[in-house]
Formats: sequence, structure tokens, C-alpha cells
Amino acid sequence: MKTHTPSLRAWFVSRFGGLALTSLVLLTLVMLVTQVAAQAAPPDEDASGDEDAPGIEAASPDQDASGVEPAASDEDSAGDAGAARPDDDTFASRRIAHRPLMQAPSTGAQLRFLVARPGDPGQVLVFVRPLGSTDEPAAVPVVMTSEGFVATLSPEHLHLTGSEYWVVLRDEASGRERPIFASADDPQPIVVIEPRRRRLEREALADREGRRNTFRLGGEVVQLGPSGGYYLRATASYAHHFLTALETIEVGVGVTRAMVDGPNDPGVDYGRADLTLRLHERMRLRVALALGFSEDGFTLGGGAYALLGKPFGTHVELGGEYLADVGYLARVRLGFDTVPHVPLGATIEVTNFPLDGDANVRLLLDAAYRFAPDTYVRLVVGYRGQQATRGGISVGLDLAYSF
Repeated sequence: MKTHTPSLRAWFVSRFGGLALTSLVLLTLVMLVTQVAAQAAPPDEDASGDEDAPGIEAASPDQDASGVEPAASDEDSAGDAGAARPDDDTFASRRIAHRPLMQAPSTGAQLRFLVARPGDPGQVLVFVRPLGSTDEPAAVPVVMTSEGFVATLSPEHLHLTGSEYWVVLRDEASGRERPIFASADDPQPIVVIEPRRRRLEREALADREGRRNTFRLGGEVVQLGPSGGYYLRATASYAHHFLTALETIEVGVGVTRAMVDGPNDPGVDYGRADLTLRLHERMRLRVALALGFSEDGFTLGGGAYALLGKPFGTHVELGGEYLADVGYLARVRLGFDTVPHVPLGATIEVTNFPLDGDANVRLLLDAAYRFAPDTYVRLVVGYRGQQATRGGISVGLDLAYSF
């Protein structure tokens, strides 16, 4: 690798050029990945759109699911001369019908009503509350839409432990409520179904105790051999955890310097972007792009890692990365999370980093103390073997704070 004394311009570009290019490429990648993920993701099992949600159908004019016949037309009722208009609770239930809702997705649902005489006074209300609760219920009005009379139950109305509802007709003048379907004493239960991807997101957020952001700092000193010098590496990054199929986006910067014999210390300053994709509950893929600046000019690199297992449990991570003019790295790491608050790990690496020369083998052991999910202090120690009689130790420290 060539070495020379960098000018002020080269120093500035080396510090900020890689990060600026990385940010531009990252934004492009995020837009592409988000668009692909949105097209590939299955729609939620909700009641939006033209189709009914599971267990919800508009009542047929010929048959009311509650067993009540639809109301006769105005002409029919007027034809019976001298007959008084009914004024009891049964009358209210005869002119408003719907199909009972027995199950619904946690993302929301709709109740659709058939109203035989929409011009009659009064407001139809759906009262909903948690299953078995005696708390004050939420009142959801039935409104006229392009699809008919609809009451929309939001996710706040649908609890994972179940919900229950009943329907009334409220007289606007007197405030009297007439039962339409079920009652507060005998409500209709709803089985609430949580879509799989919502469940995975909720569980992942619970594992992180609601923390979606993480700052990381890291440093490492690696001895190249008894008389071969050493190299230093320092990194800083920020990650946001979406916890969806696109689980995490992380951006960061790094500085590497090799302290070897020569007029200058070769190295590279770089920016890095990582995307973590959740392929399965216990399988993730992390891809990385790096852009940097070294003594030879701009350099490009990337990498990919597969993680098998749970991030906060026992897992295996394997993959590799490459940075032009710097070298390659292939690694396998086994992480143990069996001791409370003290995750452990063992790593084997094959690399020629950072001088792009002969391959070396590294054995690393790490131990951390975890204050909270993704908030920890970790110590990494290891040995780098270059030849049968040549090698050196390495020591690293990682800090992470999540919020």
C-alpha cells in the first residue's frame, strides 16, 4: 500500500467524503428496499377496502342474522289503516339489522348495517369494551358512507384478550336508548386475531423494552506481530429499529490506522450503512455498504452476514466483508445469552485486514454487562496468528446505549 503525507484537502475528504457518499447511497437503498418490502408484504387482515373483514358481512335485505325480519316499507305500514305505529324496543330492532361480528383482526374492523328507514330520527351507536370488563364502554357511531351504514372499530377498541359490544338506538331528543342488538348485560363477544407481522413487531419491541434507537462506540488495538507493529480501529454508529421485515437501518463512520515501519501510517477513513432484514423469526440477513478514502483515493466495499437465532438469545452469526485496498474478513461468531445480564461470545476470523497482505486467523472472546436491552459495555480479547511463530494479541471495547 502506498503512503504519503496527506494534504489538508485530502484530510477533509477522507473525513467527510466517505460518509457523504454513504448517506446518499443509503437513501437510495432505503427507498428501493422499502418499496420492494411494501409490494411483497401481505396486507393486514383488516376491514379496509371493498372487502369485508373476517366475520363481517352486510346484512341481506331478505334475512337478518339476528333473526329479526326487516321492516316493512312505508307503503305497507301505511296500508294498515288505523294501525298505531309501534313504540317499543322491538320496533327499533326490526328496522335496523346487521350481521354479528364474532372475530376481527387487531388492526381494525367494520360493522355494516342495513337501515330500512334511514330518515327516521335517532342515532345508532355501537358500544364496545374489553371482554369481561365493567369499565365505561367506548361509543362508536354508525355513519353513512359510500358503502352504506358503517361503524368502524379502531385498534384501540380491539384488545388481544378479546372485546365485546352491543348496539343501541339513541333518541336525540329524550336521550333514551333502545336496544338493537345484545346489551350491556349480555354483550356479543369478539375474538381478536393479531396478524403475524404485528405480533412479531410487538414481541421484538417488548424484547427491547420499547427502545427503537441505539448509539454505538467501538475501539480495537491489534498487534500485528512481535516486531510488525499494530493497528487501531475506532467506530461510531447510530441504528434505528423498525422491527418490521426491514428490521434495522444503521449508519456509521470508522477510522483505521496501521502503525508500521514507514514515513506514514497507512489506513482508511470510511462511512458505512447496514440494513438488517428479518427473513424469519429466527433468521436475519444484514447487508452492508462502505465508502471510504485511503492514501490511494476513494475505496468501495461491502459485506453480508446471516444471524441464526434470536438477537437477545443464543445465536450464530456468519458472513464476511471486503474493503478495496484494505482487505477482507470472514467470521463465525457464537453468542451465548444464558447468564442474566452477561452475554458471552466466541469468534473465529480469517482476514488480511488492514494491509491487504497474507491471511491471518483470529480467535476472539467477548463478555459484556448488559444494563438494558442493547445497552451494554463489552470487552473483547483475542489472538491473531500470522505464522506458526508469529502473532499478536488484540484488545477491544464496545459501548452501546439504546433509547
